[in-house]
Amino acid sequence: MTPLALALKTLRFRKGLRQQVVAERAGCDRGHLSGLENDLKPTPSPEFLERLILAMDLSEKEADELRTARKKSRRNYTLPSDLPEEAYELAYRLFARLDTLSASHVRALIEVLGIECVDAHSKRKKRRSAGTDLNPTEEGEIM
Repeated sequence: MTPLALALKTLRFRKGLRQQVVAERAGCDRGHLSGLENDLKPTPSPEFLERLILAMDLSEKEADELRTARKKSRRNYTLPSDLPEEAYELAYRLFARLDTLSASHVRALIEVLGIECVDAHSKRKKRRSAGTDLNPTEEGEIM
């Protein structure tokens, strides 16, 4: 289950809301919301996610939790063209084995590689305002 599906369902339950109510408030049908909660629909647009946030009357903290879950649920990634060949090899091998990695394997890789959870957009914005332009992989971001 994607982080978004889990967060969406958890937050809806926590708020005591039925799918039909949230769907009506967000302007979609209940089947679409059910599909999002059960990983049967693609990750929604940021605009639609904001409609869900309003429909569930989420606090700012809960809304940020859902936005972060959406980012972590992205299924398609584009590698920057200027990466070294070894980075492409790593991405290829990792992608080929993702479905076989246990949670402990993933945690170990994160620790060994020193990858911290970073919002790539925020980091790039901070770098631009500071006048630096580091390679995103130097900051542990996954593109």
